[in-house]
Amino acid sequence: IRMDFAAAFASLENGNPRPLLEAAARIISSGCGTHKTLRLTESDFQTALLMAINFDDGYEALAELEVRGEEKGFIDLLLRSRQEGPSYLFELKHLSQGKSTQEAVARALAAAERQAARYAGGLNLQKLPNLSRVAAVYSGMALAAVKVF
Repeated sequence: IRMDFAAAFASLENGNPRPLLEAAARIISSGCGTHKTLRLTESDFQTALLMAINFDDGYEALAELEVRGEEKGFIDLLLRSRQEGPSYLFELKHLSQGKSTQEAVARALAAAERQAARYAGGLNLQKLPNLSRVAAVYSGMALAAVKVF
């Protein structure tokens, strides 16, 4: 799993956050039994991502950062590049495995996209260079959908 995250960090620098999202799902699934699986939430994945990124010197990770200006809210996770690489605004959604139809995943992804697009216009984010927005949906313990825009 350590190698998963090393590769994921390299992918982040190259503009691809998907391996990081997948690695977070793998670490959760490898360490959780059935009882926990039934009680997973968005915040479990947010915490796994937050903890993982703290092992990479290339990014500063901030969870539940308040968005200022007209588009108020709280960003699930912001990764601010400490170098010249891209920064990322993540909006995460989680669906229980039993409720994860294709339509439900599509609706959740669209909702995450709308949130990320709104939050990117916040006064405290407008000057952040190279900001990519990421909408992601987890189903049970797996990454079901992701869109980077």
